[in-house]
Amino acid sequence: MEMHQIRYFLAVAETLNFTRAAERSHVAQPSLTRAIQKLEEELGGPLLHRERGNTHLTELGHRLLPHLRSTYEAAQSAKALARQLSLGERAPLRLGIANSLETARFRGLLDQVQMQVNGIELAMRKASGDILLEQAVIGAMDVIFLSRREQFPDRVRSWTIFCEAWMVLIPERHMLAQQTEIHPDDFEGQDLIDQITCSDRAAFLEILEQQGIRVRPRHTVDCIEDLQQLVAMGLGLGIVGQHVQPIPGVVARPLCHGSFQREVVVAIVAGRQFNRATELCVRLARMHGAS
Repeated sequence: MEMHQIRYFLAVAETLNFTRAAERSHVAQPSLTRAIQKLEEELGGPLLHRERGNTHLTELGHRLLPHLRSTYEAAQSAKALARQLSLGERAPLRLGIANSLETARFRGLLDQVQMQVNGIELAMRKASGDILLEQAVIGAMDVIFLSRREQFPDRVRSWTIFCEAWMVLIPERHMLAQQTEIHPDDFEGQDLIDQITCSDRAAFLEILEQQGIRVRPRHTVDCIEDLQQLVAMGLGLGIVGQHVQPIPGVVARPLCHGSFQREVVVAIVAGRQFNRATELCVRLARMHGAS
């Protein structure tokens, strides 16, 4: 089945006249007739009743008309999209940001990409670092931002774009809110709100455990926004990166322990051909971080 065969059939279906359909299609009538006959052979039956002065669709033609029309329109859309992409008229950018990172931290970077790339089409997703890596490997993500880990999957290339210290989110009426910084032993016996999609939380809890400090991860959330809401309700303490802005009812205090830091990286899958939006996003992130 070829697109020109479908196009000729659609022209006849609209005009119910082979001569006018051939004129509309800019093709000789015998060529149009032969193409439709080949289409009928492939589909296993006649699509048109050919009566003098009364050309009309058969039952098969009626049934297949919407499907063939959709097929032709989809092919035309695909062709137009391919042309736009090849000419640089459209530049899709599928961007993933780990749940443990504040989206606002990347606003400056995205502003620069938007200003320098015409036709950018941004598709952004927040998820855990593990899910973002899986999506990148299977080709569902172009660029991802997440915390550095000891080992990335094969073919994943990463570059550190900034480092940040951990902060403690505290209910504003909590006794720890009066301190200028938080010591590890301040966590002893405290309720901790666990952001289960944050890949750094295990390392943080391990450091506390190594120092013999017991915390209670009593509540769980998926994202920073929910973490802040639970802290504001007084349900416990939260651990976030230093760039997170606390909401009303919450104060942020730095951790005094120097090992409570993380590296944030930009990562791509090596060997893939990227458009100019993706290339620029990675280049700017490596040059200037995410500011």
